[in-house]
Amino acid sequence: MEYRFFLVLAPITVLLLVVVLALLWKFKSEPTARALAWYALLCIWLIVMNSAEQLASTKELTLLFAKLSYISFLLLPLSFARFCLRYTGHDKYFPAALWEILIITALLCYVMVITNDLHHLFWREIKFVEVQGLLIMKSKYGPFFWLTAGYCWSIMSMAMIFVLRAYNLRLGLHRLRSIWILIGLHLPAVANFIYVLKLAPAIQKDYTPIGFGFSVIAFFIGAFMVRAIKIVPMARGVVLEELDEGYIFLDTSGRLTDYNRYAGCLLHISDSMIGKLFSDLPQLELLDRAFVISAEEKSMFASGETISWTIHQNENVYLIKLRVIYGKSGLRGTAILISDITERSKMQFEIETARANILKRERFAVIGRLAADIAHEINNPLGFVWSDFRSLQAICKQKEAEGCFTQEAKEILQEIGEGLSRIDCVVKSLLEYSRRGAKLDYAPAPYDIAQGILAAIELARGDFDRFATIELEMEQVPQIIAKGNEIDQVILNIIRNAVDAVSERFCPELKNGQMCIDLSQKSGLIHVSLYQDGSDVVCEISNNGPPIRQEDAERIFEAFFPTKDERRGTGLGLSIAREIIEEHHKGTLRLKQ
Repeated sequence: MEYRFFLVLAPITVLLLVVVLALLWKFKSEPTARALAWYALLCIWLIVMNSAEQLASTKELTLLFAKLSYISFLLLPLSFARFCLRYTGHDKYFPAALWEILIITALLCYVMVITNDLHHLFWREIKFVEVQGLLIMKSKYGPFFWLTAGYCWSIMSMAMIFVLRAYNLRLGLHRLRSIWILIGLHLPAVANFIYVLKLAPAIQKDYTPIGFGFSVIAFFIGAFMVRAIKIVPMARGVVLEELDEGYIFLDTSGRLTDYNRYAGCLLHISDSMIGKLFSDLPQLELLDRAFVISAEEKSMFASGETISWTIHQNENVYLIKLRVIYGKSGLRGTAILISDITERSKMQFEIETARANILKRERFAVIGRLAADIAHEINNPLGFVWSDFRSLQAICKQKEAEGCFTQEAKEILQEIGEGLSRIDCVVKSLLEYSRRGAKLDYAPAPYDIAQGILAAIELARGDFDRFATIELEMEQVPQIIAKGNEIDQVILNIIRNAVDAVSERFCPELKNGQMCIDLSQKSGLIHVSLYQDGSDVVCEISNNGPPIRQEDAERIFEAFFPTKDERRGTGLGLSIAREIIEEHHKGTLRLKQ
């Protein structure tokens, strides 16, 4: 009866396997799905050949179908193992060469099957009996059969161990899919043991082919219908391999026990390094062993807290995260994640630079508004002073004609006039500068660069007038279309840099923090020239201070690269100036030596 039941159950199983193959098609891009599909095809071949063996009308056909069924019997363990290893991500530990050896071994075993008539090592004796109207082959197995069976079941047992090690049935989220996968793992073995060990004496037929078929269905339900393939830790290895960051695991002795593809490529790790001490692997020098040990101690002290630090290598920046892993049985090891944050660091630097730029522009805008207020406050009383001064001049001329006006009084009056002219010039410069500087953002407009230079000189005069002179060599040039407040900022910044360079040579800061005053000679020189070169307007500003060092010349336009001490500069001025000239106005700002 069991033979007839097998023939009823076989087409149902095959039909279910065909349905599984059809459903697997939409998952064809996944390696695990492809491995399960090959396993299903071999199961169909085994069931069909086994059914044909029973339905054959002659002994020769029965023997032929029996031999053909061994194609599946020998390849199914490999396909079973392939699915299990891909499913858990452990396939990376089995190189292609090993699979080739296993396939060749299976083919050699099949050669022993089809040549059994020559050596009788696989089947010692074959006889045919009629059972329930079916021609059934009964055989006594030879030594090579048992070797082959041991080889096949050893491969399947090893694959089962890899899957079982990845499971935790106590997790409620994973329990359902875990049960289905475990059923699939054990169905072929249970069916075979029932037959071989005669656990059910009434059953004389080997239902192992049906066990293989139903294992495919159980695997499909557990891995795809429940979508366990997408859930950690069932597909722990698969997920880790797809991470865009490096993963390394060290055991409690500091030995490398696991890594993913990204870490392998980044650190040049190979499988031959598995089991070696972290300190003995020069490939892991990037991680900085002292940092790792220190981070392990901190994480251990903080009960598994994640410790992070950054590492710079060439032009790349890496973020290292380390965490000591604890299990219920205690310390399990150390997990290390490595992320390439080079682009993120560059973006952060650009954001900080832009923020500093904005703050500086806002500061200039505030200064511009304050300058306007101060200039207006000075300008009103200055008008009265000028009026009184002119009246005083008229009175003095009259007294001079009368012969009662001394030379000393005349010189004092002249100095007062020069002082008032200086105040008047500074106020006008402040008003002109603030008119543009108070506006943070506006459209480009006609701009008189000569006026901008003169205004900047007047604003900076108090810084250099004691020890330096200004030489102006300015041709008549046309107005340019520009954002005046930004060009003002550039000119004033470069002139102040020139003042700092000249003062460093001719007016060094004294120990008490006071600046030099009343020099007998103004030895410092700042030269400003303005001319037209074709369609371009060129402004050159030079000085006779210490020259810029050659190693600094290539970097002075870099952000945060100061050539002065921290009290006198942040290293942003020339960087912002170049951005204004080259990016905002499509001009050129360069150092000429």
